[in-house]
Amino acid sequence: MADLITTNRIKERLESVYGIPFNVVTEHASTGVSLRVSLASGFNDYFTLVFFASNRIRLKISLEPDAYSQPLFQSMAAADAASKVLFMKYANALTQESRNASFTVNDVDLFTLDIAEWPTQWSSAKLEVEIFPIPECNTESDLLTFLLPWVEEVAGLLFSLIDISEDVSGEGEGSKFSVTQTKYERSTKNRAACLAHYGYCCKICGMNFEEKYGSIGANFIHVHHIVPVSQIGENYIMDPIKDLIPVCPNCHAMLHKKNPPLFPSELYELISHDTHLHEESSSMIFLETNSATCDISGTTTEFPNCL
Repeated sequence: MADLITTNRIKERLESVYGIPFNVVTEHASTGVSLRVSLASGFNDYFTLVFFASNRIRLKISLEPDAYSQPLFQSMAAADAASKVLFMKYANALTQESRNASFTVNDVDLFTLDIAEWPTQWSSAKLEVEIFPIPECNTESDLLTFLLPWVEEVAGLLFSLIDISEDVSGEGEGSKFSVTQTKYERSTKNRAACLAHYGYCCKICGMNFEEKYGSIGANFIHVHHIVPVSQIGENYIMDPIKDLIPVCPNCHAMLHKKNPPLFPSELYELISHDTHLHEESSSMIFLETNSATCDISGTTTEFPNCL
């Protein structure tokens, strides 16, 4: 059984995806509870994401700029087209899932603009998302469980325009970090978008490492490129929902038993045709999971869904 969601679990989830340190804390007030998410170490002067559950009936999400927000905003303004397309995928999801959602730059909402119309100079940036009503949360763990997918989605929105790379300088203070814009190859932000959408279950056999191994298995999953990276053109814009899929290491290896690799739907059908394995996985692995439809190579196949 999965452990209770805590601020440390949310911190570990973000760090496992982005590979950089985060601060995640809760603050209690008479009007509600705030979850505050910021970059740690040398990044804590960029911004803070605030998730405020007002009396636990309404969620408001906002971005608090900090001392070094301005150069960060300019770096985001210079993001390439692929990054902007990914940003708009998150924007569309937030708009559909919330009552109000906007990301305002220079008093213009980017969520309503074509990426070709974005300002090239960002003097300010403001994020506002409102969700009402929210599910009843009787404990802080219940609230954090509800907040986790929102944290991942909003972090994905921002990091779609930000690449943070580690530069090992070899000097006395060891590693330092810098904010850079890079062209997509096997990008962290696309992996994050894939996992934010599908969760951490294998979409072929249903394996969830946290359910099987406890906390040591939390946030562990492989991400498979449905079309191999070697076959993708230089200017191809990756769609992390259509082009990527989370799979366990065993299924990942089986996909690559052929060249070109099997489509996930093909391997899923092979498993389904094995009656014994199908019954076992239905009773043991697919327990308490829902169903998500994933369109792959022109066919629609039902895969297990979980966070």
